[in-house]
Amino acid sequence: MVVTKRIALTTGDPLGIGFEVSAKALFKVGPKKGFHVFLFRSKSQEKKQPQYFKLIDKKFSRKVFYSLDSALNFYEKNYSNLDYKTLIDISLANSAADWVYEATLACKNQKLHSLVTGPLSKKQTATLANKKMGHTGIFRQIFPRKKLFMSFLGKDFNVLLATDHIP
Repeated sequence: MVVTKRIALTTGDPLGIGFEVSAKALFKVGPKKGFHVFLFRSKSQEKKQPQYFKLIDKKFSRKVFYSLDSALNFYEKNYSNLDYKTLIDISLANSAADWVYEATLACKNQKLHSLVTGPLSKKQTATLANKKMGHTGIFRQIFPRKKLFMSFLGKDFNVLLATDHIP
């Protein structure tokens, strides 16, 4: 039996470039056996950026949900019948920072296996109840015993930030 990895992809600020980049990456990479993508995005995106849904739909069969809980319930009940081309599309009205928080908790609780994040402004994370700054602040809150730093991996060089950045 093949173990399917559940990958959370948070697309970042709804008014930013994150959804476009996510859609183009999903189109380029396409579905992969052994993986299911849980796409976190804004409800407003379908009206504002329909061209990117058309791009995703060329490669994936999307199942739309309005909460992570309903998506996970569906997934658990239908896992054995889902094709690897199925993309779990989670259409949300709350802030993009909430998506990162929720997806990170789901990873910690092993409901999701990995998290890929889109750009998130500090204004978005300021909407969280605990006002954590950025992705790293969210991760540190959920994994307080881990030493977490932001890094960037590139083709020609890698960067690990020694300090947190501010807006």
